[in-house]
Amino acid sequence: MAFQRRKRFIKETLLLVGEGFSEKAFLSLLKTYFSNGNYKISVVTAKGKGPSNVIDHAISTKRHNGHNYCLALLDTDLPWPKSKVQNAEKEGVTLVPSTPCLEGLILKIMNRRVPTTNNECKDVVHPLLKGAPCDRESYERLLSKEIIEDRMIDIPELKSIVDKIRG
Repeated sequence: MAFQRRKRFIKETLLLVGEGFSEKAFLSLLKTYFSNGNYKISVVTAKGKGPSNVIDHAISTKRHNGHNYCLALLDTDLPWPKSKVQNAEKEGVTLVPSTPCLEGLILKIMNRRVPTTNNECKDVVHPLLKGAPCDRESYERLLSKEIIEDRMIDIPELKSIVDKIRG
């Protein structure tokens, strides 16, 4: 009897792009909680530099690495250029806002008042973290899987990310 090769199935890929290292850590936490094996998921950072850079980085990384899907988490403290947003839509990149920043989204998840500025949000969230804001483990104490599942109902941005990760 001849040797039969096993068929390899290629998974679809999802690229998650964080504006900075904190967003990358947060997205990695969500990946840990909600990835069910439907996608091969990569999490990268655009290393800041504003919404134009983040959107361009998401588009170029998606193109270069041949990802099937892409989602980028961006702050809303700076306006998103309309031409970049249109280009992202055309390229199949989902843009998810965190208002005014990631820490604001975290406060929203924790059902707390969200200050209007980035620095005020950071001043509230950073002391609550277990470690550095760029480490995934730092967010685990504040944001359990159960808390995130409960709050997804009220926070469309969070639901959008989790739904994309789940496939």
